[in-house]
Amino acid sequence: MGQTGTLILIMAAAVSAPLPAHGIGRWVRIPVVIFELVPGILIGPDVLDWAHGGEIIDVLSNLGLSMLIFLAGYEPTYVLAPRDLSPLGRRALTIYSSTCLPLVVAITAIGVDDGVAKKSEAAALVGAAMISVLVFPLLALRLRARERDITPRLPRAPGTEAW
Repeated sequence: MGQTGTLILIMAAAVSAPLPAHGIGRWVRIPVVIFELVPGILIGPDVLDWAHGGEIIDVLSNLGLSMLIFLAGYEPTYVLAPRDLSPLGRRALTIYSSTCLPLVVAITAIGVDDGVAKKSEAAALVGAAMISVLVFPLLALRLRARERDITPRLPRAPGTEAW
């Protein structure tokens, strides 16, 4: 497939990728970013080998990666946040959990470009960072809620305020 065909295939995949999320999202909370990544993995050179790099494709790839770096964590964390969390708490959790993943992605990309890290190592590091960004803040919230449930409430002296 030539450069133009690859570009058309990539654009079609990018436009159609989020569509299943809306249908499936009624039953299962799956972040749209998953539906954006999977087609790229499938049509890329590592699985089906339908899309090949070229000058334009590489520029678009880098642009997409940059967007993913800056947006990673926002939507998945917002979607996976506990339902009983207030909207303000949900936004705070989203911001809190989105701080380290862009750094890990940038550092691993530099490592691969400089030849000091293999692509498989970089993918494993980014995967671990994704898990930590999505899971650890949610676990911390649950532990905090559990602590509130089991911590005895002591009466406060008049005029004192809680932290």
